[in-house]
Amino acid sequence: MRDSNASTELPLISSGRKPIVSVIVTLCLLLVALLGVTFGIQAGRPQDSSAVATTILAAAVFCLTPFVLLRIVGRARATVEEGDLVMQTGVGKKRVPLANLRRHGIEVIDLAQHPELRPLFRLWGTSMPGLSTGWFRLRNGEKAVCLLTDRRHVSYLRSDDDNISLLLSLQNPGTLKALLER
Repeated sequence: MRDSNASTELPLISSGRKPIVSVIVTLCLLLVALLGVTFGIQAGRPQDSSAVATTILAAAVFCLTPFVLLRIVGRARATVEEGDLVMQTGVGKKRVPLANLRRHGIEVIDLAQHPELRPLFRLWGTSMPGLSTGWFRLRNGEKAVCLLTDRRHVSYLRSDDDNISLLLSLQNPGTLKALLER
């Protein structure tokens, strides 16, 4: 007998990369570029003090945005709840009934060997080195929800009923496979 209220966590593969390093490097590059633009504007028009205020405001936004992104990305997870695969991408949540995924099952692929399944365009989500999460358009034209931390070990699922594909970097795809076979 199955407990319908049970939730099964599907741990993702650790990318081995620290997103904070990417964020800090990007932040530093943006601040240097912003300061260069500001000093260039000031050199051209020394009597205009609005450029300094704009620079301070832009610097504050640049400093806060990466930390908001890190918080969003930190929420990314996959679980099975009440017969649905739930993918929380950090920028949204998608529930897909396991019954819709059973027809195609689960296939573990390497995106280097299956370039047609690589995310091509990000529709709604975020990407940084070692992480791609959210809604993407794949090279083969399919719309997909992705939680990718490792592109060599990707669990690929397809739901024709919902007209979407799911790409997840699961530590143990066998857990999801067992749930699909019930």
